Amino acid sequence: GNNVTTEELKFVAKQGAVLNLDSVSALKRLAEVVDPEGFKISFRVNPMVGAGHHDHCITGGVMSKFGIMDNEAVEVYQFAEDLGFTPVGMHSHIGSGILDPEPFKLAIESTIDIAGKVHTEAGIDFEFVDFGGGVGIPYTPEENIVDIDTFAKENIALFKSKLEEHDLGKPTMYLEPGRYLVGDASVLLTRVNSVKQSYRKFLGVDSGFHTLLRPAMYDSYHHIVAANKMDAPNTQEVDIAGNVCESGDLFARDRPMPDVEEGDLLAILNAGAYGFTMSSNYNSRPKASEVLVKDGECFLTRERETFEDLFNKQIIPDYLQ
Repeated sequence: GNNVTTEELKFVAKQGAVLNLDSVSALKRLAEVVDPEGFKISFRVNPMVGAGHHDHCITGGVMSKFGIMDNEAVEVYQFAEDLGFTPVGMHSHIGSGILDPEPFKLAIESTIDIAGKVHTEAGIDFEFVDFGGGVGIPYTPEENIVDIDTFAKENIALFKSKLEEHDLGKPTMYLEPGRYLVGDASVLLTRVNSVKQSYRKFLGVDSGFHTLLRPAMYDSYHHIVAANKMDAPNTQEVDIAGNVCESGDLFARDRPMPDVEEGDLLAILNAGAYGFTMSSNYNSRPKASEVLVKDGECFLTRERETFEDLFNKQIIPDYLQ
């Protein structure tokens, strides 16, 4: 994480995990709440490589808020050792939603070059090098899924050759492919509650960007199908609009759809990575339920919120009662 609080540092330290630090500030504060002697840590570095499906998701380069600078890595790792810590890893992450393996190759080269310099000049022996996540999934029907075998073969070969180049031994290569694992595991089901012919034709649904933020926040494409009319041919192009009080609350513009009526059910696909976790109660909307489907059976795993739930944590001062 970045910009973590001291309380968060304390919590993670108690779990026995290797803390991955994003700044010198976090390092100094950690030294105040744990015994640094022999305490294993890692640092996130900025490899000066960035990639991703949207500018907001690019996490490397001069505009990034993440990580320590590549040209200060030796000094920071040495400072950590001087405090008594045992640095054992290096971490980088260049962005999210990447379908091309080439940016990962640049990140591997850059990160291992930084690790090699830290190893040579600060004497750090790395147990692991973590290249974060970012492996994308296809959102549009035209996109192809990442060829994970080719991705692994090319990047592991490069990783090994760079380790040899810098005489770094055999640290473990870490990846964190979150979206790749869960992105297409969920769909958002939303019901059409209005069909409106205005200057454009709108399908109004009982959900909005408070439930699935990506289309409004990133202008992201999510494929949408009429769940109860899967075999019906597309006959029109419509805008699919949410129920939040902003013009940006749209799931799609000019989207081909079959003849859809009020009461029909739409499925918005690939909602698993940043669906519920980014949802909110904006516009006083209760959050949706979550249902697990396995082998044709459905299991309720999270109850739908009620309006009463929105007030559970509120405390009204006496003078307002």
